[in-house]
Amino acid sequence: MTLNSKLSKKLFLIILFLGFKLGAQNELKISNSEKQQINKIFESFDSTKIPGINIGIVKDEQLIFQNSFGMANLEHQIPTHINSVFSLASVSKQFTAYGILLLESQGKLRLSDPIQKYLKDFPHYKYPITIQQLINHTSGIRSHLMLLGKKGYISDDRITKRDVKQVIYNQKELNFIPGTEFNYSNSGYFLLAEIIEKVAKQSFQEFLRENLFTPLKMNNSLVMDNYQKVVQNRAESYEIIDTKYMKSPANYSYYGSTGLFSTIKDIAKWAIYLNSNNDVISRSMNINSSKDNQYSNGQFFGTYKGLYEIQHTGSDAGYVAYLVRYPELRYAFILLSNNASVDSRGLINQVVDIILNDKFKQDKNKNQNQTSTNNFIDLDKEQLRKHEGIYINKDNLLKRTIKIDDKGNLNYIREESGRASKLNPIDENIFQLGDYQDLKVVFKNLESENKHILSILADNSEVESYEKFIPKKYSKNELSKLIGDYYSEELLTTYHLKVHEGFLTIFHEKMQSIQLIPISEDFFTTNSWQFNKLSFNRNKKNEIIGFEISSPRAKNIDFVKNNE
Repeated sequence: MTLNSKLSKKLFLIILFLGFKLGAQNELKISNSEKQQINKIFESFDSTKIPGINIGIVKDEQLIFQNSFGMANLEHQIPTHINSVFSLASVSKQFTAYGILLLESQGKLRLSDPIQKYLKDFPHYKYPITIQQLINHTSGIRSHLMLLGKKGYISDDRITKRDVKQVIYNQKELNFIPGTEFNYSNSGYFLLAEIIEKVAKQSFQEFLRENLFTPLKMNNSLVMDNYQKVVQNRAESYEIIDTKYMKSPANYSYYGSTGLFSTIKDIAKWAIYLNSNNDVISRSMNINSSKDNQYSNGQFFGTYKGLYEIQHTGSDAGYVAYLVRYPELRYAFILLSNNASVDSRGLINQVVDIILNDKFKQDKNKNQNQTSTNNFIDLDKEQLRKHEGIYINKDNLLKRTIKIDDKGNLNYIREESGRASKLNPIDENIFQLGDYQDLKVVFKNLESENKHILSILADNSEVESYEKFIPKKYSKNELSKLIGDYYSEELLTTYHLKVHEGFLTIFHEKMQSIQLIPISEDFFTTNSWQFNKLSFNRNKKNEIIGFEISSPRAKNIDFVKNNE
């Protein structure tokens, strides 16, 4: 290490620690009433039969509240405690972004650099991809978790760094032209960690330990580069299967997009550093550098009840994490859990409501949850029945069901959650969506195109559109022309298409069978998490030559039919 680099590092550490000395004389506290209210939120988790939750509240330079609920290990009846170690899951991304920004501040890379400058063997696509686009999820690179799922990986499989790199580097196409869209991609943050290792010439674990964990005294934080690593005080992770808690281990030995493990105390130190705004990196972490979306530097930027917030959730295996900061108020709220069913943001928002109630800037004249002032009319069942059916958005394969319930109300039902909202009629074809006076559902009958369209309007501007469909009925002869073996060079795997119980079905050596639901000619959807869209390709002779499958984070992956 040169003298200049030593001085630079020393200066960095001085600036870094400056924030933790400010205001240390005055101990901050929350009231007993606030403590009781917070503990009541989590009382249902305070059981020897339920996995754990640890929470913390940071104000200025102090962790002013911390508590633990439930169990770190159900098998051995070990309760969670303040030093319990949890996976941060996708909250890890902001630490990866920090590493990139640190290297940029040292003049070792530029965010505008093409990634192939550092990753020499990464594929060259038609359009360049920059480091900035990786940080902002605008690269177009398909997300590796969705790719591995399509390849046949299941939750019990070990996933190594080599597995992830191979599936990313083997892709021939992108989801879109880089810089033109936002699409959350775990692949991008895996590649950022790769770039850090190339530039810093050391492992990601060593880099973070030297430049972050040691300076901030985050002594219980680590990079899980080998999932078999023995970690003192690590909480086991669980999910609910058939009403029972079952182990859900994180069998991952890669990092960048995930892979950090830590404690409430350590994440509090990280939040204090970020909120201090004392150096170029902490200031950069508090600025949304993306013009086109509300995401940059491994964090989401937005507002909650009028307050500027920076946040990120995380979910891996049975682990759940959430860190939200209010930098203008110098508050932060942390939740770490080993219970996959925990609604981390919903629970922490209840805590925020208690602590920051007098700070909210919400417009009292525009509460979306209040009863609408729209004038509703009465429609008979025949007028409502014409809108019933299943509607689909062909871009992302979202489904919406419109159905009359037992009370005679028309309902808008979301397939992914099953949540229903009453449609309140304003006009024969215009409805208010639930209690949200600014959200409307408009039905249009395009007779010339034989289409029935459902549009969602927010403040009278269309934000989503769905088309009503009647599933195509295939004859046995038509289905027989679709069966066969199909191979993907990008995934290095084969799908076997057969007719099973009257449905075209995909079989794979590792995945459960996937039933294809016909939408239109050569176009199918599924209820599988691996992908939700399949469209067949034909040649000039109208013969099936292959198909493409898509999911929101990994689109248009090509399979070719084996005609031997």
